[in-house]
Amino acid sequence: SSSRKASSAGESVRSTGARSYSPPVDDLAAALALDRAIHVRGAERVVQIPRGVVVLHPGLPEVHHLNTLILDAPLGREHDADSICRLAERWLGQLQHRQVVLDDGPGSVRVDRAMTAAGWTRQRTTYMVWQGNPQPTPDARARELSEQELRALQQAVFSDERPGHESLARTLAEAQAVLRAGTPTRGFGAADEGELAATATLFLDPGGTTAMVEEVGTLRAHRERGLGRAVVCSALLAACDA
Repeated sequence: SSSRKASSAGESVRSTGARSYSPPVDDLAAALALDRAIHVRGAERVVQIPRGVVVLHPGLPEVHHLNTLILDAPLGREHDADSICRLAERWLGQLQHRQVVLDDGPGSVRVDRAMTAAGWTRQRTTYMVWQGNPQPTPDARARELSEQELRALQQAVFSDERPGHESLARTLAEAQAVLRAGTPTRGFGAADEGELAATATLFLDPGGTTAMVEEVGTLRAHRERGLGRAVVCSALLAACDA
């Protein structure tokens, strides 16, 4: 799974983890391809550039992961820190943020110091691979959600994580709906004492063999009860049946 959420205002660069656990190359490439496809299909505007792509969603300009520059792996030698900054300014200059995703984790180290010195912050995205072992255990507390239920529960989780920022929670929930609209998905929720309290989204690769579990979250008052595991197991079981 991976996690890509709207980050704070300013400039940021995302890369796959170079020092953290990395899945095998083929698995990582498949995960990166699916993640990119999800964002491309959810975009209002897509611009192909040499060794990369720009995804834009003018309807939600404040959401970073919907408005970003993604550069291919391996990171080309023509892409040093200065050229990356220029590309970001060219394609994202109308926004209040600049976000660049570098799919080449090890290669990003080459530009890390210079971009940090230029005022960028770095965030890592870690991909974890599940290949069928151990088998997920069904949990009766988890079930598939309707789109309306999923959206409401996601907004509740976002709001719970950011008390007092209801508008941001609505925006983040809308951003997730945008991604789901372009890719086959299934949403899952788990209830605690009759209240839906945990959620996960399964993104499916049309015609492919890769699936991605995203946006796993549990309301704070219901954590440490296995609800997150319950929804992830439900998503994995559904992926096996897809």
